[in-house]
Amino acid sequence: MNSSSRMGAVYSLIVREEEILMEQRKRDSGGSGVVVRKEGDEDIELVVPPVFSFCNYYVSDI
Repeated sequence: MNSSSRMGAVYSLIVREEEILMEQRKRDSGGSGVVVRKEGDEDIELVVPPVFSFCNYYVSDI
């Protein structure tokens, strides 16, 4: 496994974690009409570069 595959797998995990955190904040607001405050750069979409499009898991080099 080369370093770009590892970076792709790690980047994919970061993207998923960000999506989970944003969804959790939406659900915590309870749909009660409360405006969810965006923190930092949440309004910026994380784009997965094409080179990482098929890197979906990390295999250790043991």
